[in-house]
Amino acid sequence: MIDYGLLSYYAPHFFFYFFAIIAVASGLGVLLLRNVFHCALSLIVSLTSLGGLFLLLNAEFMAAVQFFVFVGGITMLLVFGIFMTRTYVGVHEHRFNRWLWPAVAVGVVFFLVYGFAGWSFMFRTERQFSLIPNPKLIGWSLFATYTLPFEIASVILLVALVGAAIIAKKEW
Repeated sequence: MIDYGLLSYYAPHFFFYFFAIIAVASGLGVLLLRNVFHCALSLIVSLTSLGGLFLLLNAEFMAAVQFFVFVGGITMLLVFGIFMTRTYVGVHEHRFNRWLWPAVAVGVVFFLVYGFAGWSFMFRTERQFSLIPNPKLIGWSLFATYTLPFEIASVILLVALVGAAIIAKKEW
């Protein structure tokens, strides 16, 4: 067996700080960038780095959900919505964002709430975590029990996207 020594100790720490710095920087980019498309790209980078953090926590199911649902689905719908709008980005923009300080205040509140929740999870026992279902049960319930509602939701999203395309085409 190969002994990696300090590399095996520092590698997880390096990747944690790497993904955390990217997540915070791109999250600030979502708040501070003025171009809507650049904000959407920054959101994609932020959500991808959060998926990397889930992988470091050995939460592969949450990482897959993060990549497929949020990065692959929701942000692509956001990008399609940006492309379908008729407004020209950058034409009527203000020099300063007037919602910056309320957004910072809400962000600080969310940071404190999530920090308190994370701090309280640090002191849970193994028995308290056994109440949380495993990914196999979640996948089984999604594809066996809730298949019909899942498919209905996907059809509703498809109809909304096609309707938005038709409305945008009529306005052109």
